[in-house]
Amino acid sequence: PWRGPLAGPPEVTGDAKVAAMDEVGVDGAVLVSPFSLYGYDASYAVDVHAAHPGRFGLVTPVDPNDPAVAEKIAAWAAMDGAVGIRLLYYSMPEDAADAGLDRVLAAAARHSLAVNIFCWQRLEQIGALAARNPNARIVIDHLGLEPHFAPPLPPQPFAQVPNVLKLAAYDNVAIKITGASGRFSSCQNQPCSSREDCLPFDRSDCSLCTMAFSRRPSRMAAIASSM
Repeated sequence: PWRGPLAGPPEVTGDAKVAAMDEVGVDGAVLVSPFSLYGYDASYAVDVHAAHPGRFGLVTPVDPNDPAVAEKIAAWAAMDGAVGIRLLYYSMPEDAADAGLDRVLAAAARHSLAVNIFCWQRLEQIGALAARNPNARIVIDHLGLEPHFAPPLPPQPFAQVPNVLKLAAYDNVAIKITGASGRFSSCQNQPCSSREDCLPFDRSDCSLCTMAFSRRPSRMAAIASSM
């Protein structure tokens, strides 16, 4: 039933995730249903949430090109544990004034859901969306930077940092500070905290992103997991 592969370990179950969280003292996390595996079907994340009450919030991808997307967001908001939705740049219209994007952000704001956006190729558009939809809470996925799951890395993996920093000007934009070590490392099988050669970039580039959004802690989100 899987649409495609997901970079990472061969298997991650809800039970294993909770065990790993308990081992390091993490009380809760956000489950982001991965589009690459399940498309718009978040049922596995919903099942994991039900099996582990109180441990997870839920985020599902939505299709801005679906005329019924507002109704689907309303139904999702009524689900126990739902905290957000997700947009992916490759399914997003390029026009920030697109009616489908308006429906998504308006519905999310109406139902108090955060809008995660995987958008490293659309950073300028995100600024326009934030200005156009001031009541929507937008969360930039993975520092707003291009993910790299295997070597070789590009010469400047943090070249987009200046464009990410511009988004800090919008009070309704937060940044998810995940992905700097795992997604940008040159060795995917070892923790980058133990291998300095896993970090072929200036650590300060990552810090710039977090500092720019750290004027209020509510503008930073650190714990998320694809499942």
